[in-house]
Parts: sequence; C-alpha cells; structure tokens
Amino acid sequence: MMCRKTDIDRIEMMPALYFLYYEELDWCEMFKRAGKKIWFTGKTHILHKESMSVGKRK
Repeated sequence: MMCRKTDIDRIEMMPALYFLYYEELDWCEMFKRAGKKIWFTGKTHILHKESMSVGKRK
C-alpha cells in the first residue's frame, strides 16, 4: 500500500488492534470515509519468502 503522509496525518495510523488479517481493508474504509479514492493495480508482484507471522509449514 502507498499513501501520502499528509493523508496518514489526517486519517491517522492503522489502529493497533488491527493485526495480521484484513487490516488494510479496514484502513482503506477509513480513507474512503475521509473522501479519498482507493486505487488498485494488478500489475505488481510481491513475493513472500516465508510466513513469519503465523509460522511456516514443515
């Protein structure tokens, strides 16, 4: 996710109670309620080497 610092200052950081799953959806809703547009591009790729948050399968 990318957003402007001025928008984060206005909307605030992601609440600490948002942890691990779907937190970006809730945060996007906060941005939308503040009148911001949410954009998506399917042209990017993010590779996760390991699952450090919930452990990796052995």
